[in-house]
Amino acid sequence: MLGKTSRGTRNISQFENLAGIPEEPGISLWPSSSTTSLPSLQKIPEKRSGENGFLSPGSLRNSLADDTCSEILRVEQRDAEEQLNRKSSPLSKLVATLQRIRSWTTRENHQEPERPDSFLEKMAMAGQVREADDTQHAFCCGVMRGDFAIDTTKPAHYKWLFVMTAALLYNWVMIVGRAVFWELHNLSPALWLSLDYICDGVYVIDMVIRAHEGYLEQGLMVKDPSKLRKNYIKSWGFKLDLISILPTDLVYLLTGTNCDNYVPGPVLVRVNRLLRISRMGEFFDKTETRTNFPNAFRICKVVLYILVIIHWNACFYFAISYAIGFGTDGWVYKNITIGRNGTFSHQYIYR
Repeated sequence: MLGKTSRGTRNISQFENLAGIPEEPGISLWPSSSTTSLPSLQKIPEKRSGENGFLSPGSLRNSLADDTCSEILRVEQRDAEEQLNRKSSPLSKLVATLQRIRSWTTRENHQEPERPDSFLEKMAMAGQVREADDTQHAFCCGVMRGDFAIDTTKPAHYKWLFVMTAALLYNWVMIVGRAVFWELHNLSPALWLSLDYICDGVYVIDMVIRAHEGYLEQGLMVKDPSKLRKNYIKSWGFKLDLISILPTDLVYLLTGTNCDNYVPGPVLVRVNRLLRISRMGEFFDKTETRTNFPNAFRICKVVLYILVIIHWNACFYFAISYAIGFGTDGWVYKNITIGRNGTFSHQYIYR
C-alpha cells in the first residue's frame, strides 16, 4: 500500500515539473511516510488570487492530489474484491454465477411492446369518424329518409344488370335491323315503339341507380348520397349515359315512323342508345365470377358476339345493295320486285 502511495507521489511531482508549477514552501501534498492510512489525508484549503479569482498553484496541487487519491482508492478496492473472490467459497461463486445468468435472461426476455398497425389505426379512426358523422339523408323528394346507397355486390344489383343487358341487346339488334329492313319495321310498328320507350325508361332508372352505387374509399363503403352523385357526375360514364338518353325520337315529328322502300329508316335516330355497352360488360364480368362453369360462359359470350356481328353484316350488305341497286349485278341482293325477294325472311337470310 505504501509502495503504491509513494509511486503516486512521484507521478504528481513529475507532472508538476512538466507543467512548470512551482512548489510553494510549507505546502505538502502528502502526509509523512509514517502515515499508513490513506483516508487520513487532509485537504489543503484553496487559495485564490485576489483579483481575477483563478486558482493558485497550491489549489491546483490540492485538486491533483485529490484525483490521484481517488484513483488509488479505486485500484485498492478492485484488488480487495479480487482477493475476496479468490478466497470465497465455491458456493458463493455458484450464487454469483446464477445471479449473472438470471440478470442476462431477464434482459433478453424483456421485449418492447408491439406497436399497433398504423393502417388498422387509420381504418378504425376513419370508421369512428364516419359513425360520428353518419346522418340520415332524405330521398324520393323528401318522402323517405335514409341512405340511398346501392351495394354492387348484392344479388339485386346483379339482377338489375341482367335487365339492363336485355335492353341493350334489344337496341343493338333492332335499331340497326329496323333502320335497314323496312319489312321488319313494318311488321308491328306499335310493338316496336312500345319496346323502344320501355328501354328508354330502363335507361333512365339505370342512371339513378348508377348515381347511387356505393364505392370503396379507404376500405369503407361510401353511403353519402351527395358524394355518390358527385362521383358519378365526374365520371365518363355519366357523359355517355346522358348522351344515350337524349330525346332524338323528336325527329319522328318531322319524318314520321313509317318506313317504305328506303334505307335508312327513321329509327336510325335512336343510334345513341348503343352507348350503354359498358353495362353489358359489367353483367358479363359478374356472371363469369358467379357461375360454376366460367369457361362455358366465355364460349357462350363469344358465340353471342359472333351472332351480333353476323346480324350487323347482313344489315350492312342489304344497305349497300340498296345504295348500288338491287339486281344490278351478281354481288348485290336480287330484285325485290320479283317473287319472294321482297319478303323479310328471304332478305335477311340471303347468302
